[in-house]
Amino acid sequence: FQTRIIIVEKQVCMKLILNRLLHKLGYTNVTICNNDSEAYKLLLRENYTFDIIFTNSLQLAQQIKLDNLHIKVVLTSASSDNKKFDASLFNEKLQIPVQIQDLKHILEQASY
Repeated sequence: FQTRIIIVEKQVCMKLILNRLLHKLGYTNVTICNNDSEAYKLLLRENYTFDIIFTNSLQLAQQIKLDNLHIKVVLTSASSDNKKFDASLFNEKLQIPVQIQDLKHILEQASY
């Protein structure tokens, strides 16, 4: 698939797991960022040509919304509490631990 994806995650194991699952599903155009600042600079440098961002950062989601960028933002969260999930900022929520069928569903939804 040519979908361009950014993973913004501080935890090394989460980055590796999500990246591996994406590759298993055929999504190989994945860039991994360690923090919000790195991801936002990448967006600016690449002229916002990404399709999906996986992040747990409210601040990054707010910045993307403020800049009116047309990028799907997926909240990654281990919390079952949906208080952090703001549908005006995040398109979807991916529960951690990640289930491949949930990830596949989100990616299918993002392609519409």
